[in-house]
Amino acid sequence: MKKSKDNESAKDDDGQVGRFAKLLRLGVGAFWMTEESVRKALLEMRMPKEATAYLLEQIDKRKGEIFQLVRDEIQRAVERMDATQLVDNILANHDIEISAKIRLTPRTKTAE
Repeated sequence: MKKSKDNESAKDDDGQVGRFAKLLRLGVGAFWMTEESVRKALLEMRMPKEATAYLLEQIDKRKGEIFQLVRDEIQRAVERMDATQLVDNILANHDIEISAKIRLTPRTKTAE
């Protein structure tokens, strides 16, 4: 009888480890997923509603923080740029080719 309890305990541990591994993979990929996709994945893992709500809140919060960091870094990079020098460099080292298509079509007369 002891073996069956140990066996059940091992199965439970494996289930918990598997669930944790799925959560970890989901956490890494959640940044690129929609909220609905994350919610569906959590429900498939039979997560309690409170845990699902908490995780969704944390994911949303972390996404906001990451976007803020990226925005700030881009802003700092743009502020350090010398736009005049950049344009001068592009024009000095590149040819400009412009292709355009213009079509004139007569207006249709409307009844007045």
